[in-house]
Amino acid sequence: MYDQSTANHANSESIDGILNASLEYSALCAGALELDCYEFSIAETLRCAVAEHEAVANAAGVTLSLRLEGTMARRALGDARRLRQMVSQLVGYAVRFEDAGEVEVTARISGGSLFISVKDASARLEPAMAEIIVQSFRRIEHGLPCSAAGLGLALAQKIAVLFGGRITLQSCPDSGSEFTIRLPLSDDEQYFHASARAGRRLTVLIVDGGAGPDRLRSVLRSGGFAVHSVGGAECALEAAETILYDLVLVNLTSTGEDGSRAISRIRKMPGYERTPVLALPAGVCDGDRNAYASRGVQGFISKAVGGAELIADVSRYLAYASAG
Repeated sequence: MYDQSTANHANSESIDGILNASLEYSALCAGALELDCYEFSIAETLRCAVAEHEAVANAAGVTLSLRLEGTMARRALGDARRLRQMVSQLVGYAVRFEDAGEVEVTARISGGSLFISVKDASARLEPAMAEIIVQSFRRIEHGLPCSAAGLGLALAQKIAVLFGGRITLQSCPDSGSEFTIRLPLSDDEQYFHASARAGRRLTVLIVDGGAGPDRLRSVLRSGGFAVHSVGGAECALEAAETILYDLVLVNLTSTGEDGSRAISRIRKMPGYERTPVLALPAGVCDGDRNAYASRGVQGFISKAVGGAELIADVSRYLAYASAG
């Protein structure tokens, strides 16, 4: 039964989402956010963005699908997190307001650009009103513009502009509504132009099942690294499949055997054969060190070291990997 506590929880999550979107939108408007640049899988990033909404779509009886056209299995240089966020906003909107039972996401690379389409069968908008929907704090309900927290679409448009692209919307009674994202790529289609201008930053994945990564994140970011942290082994595997990280740091104290198994699986992924994989804590016996080494751990780092020493240790392992 959908009781009051369930309703309160849903409202709380909605308010949190609005606040987070508002903060990010304000930062984008102020020019305070920049794109990262690292190697990632476009296909896996899109799969993850769609998967975020599968449970809601199933509950609503909406068929949600993803179709990748052509050579979409490639990796590219750019900001996977922002790409995923942008696509997720559009998919979430389409699923929420779909009343005809189907939302289809398609992606293709053509003419030096990545095109992503999010299409549903509901023609809920008049063509002349299509542009209104991507304005700040505007939403279309029942064909009428209303003041509301429809900030996700405006946020997606801002991210698209940051990529050097844009989002357009078409709606007609015969074919439904369709968002189209167009993002320009380099001449060899290997990177997103805007991300490449931001410069290539080395990326670190922190796997920590507890509350420990905050200090590590801040120290590594101060050293110029792009840092992503996840809370468990399964999340780590999903992240490593999407992005090719330069270094992986696993807290074995909080993740335990799951973290150890994740290291073994990450080490077997394409591109991770020589990637430095480090573990916390440093104070383990020789027998455990040998066991972890057999699973792919190359070294151990202590949380207690100073910021300069931590950056030096990480840089040393990265230098070894690039020299080999």
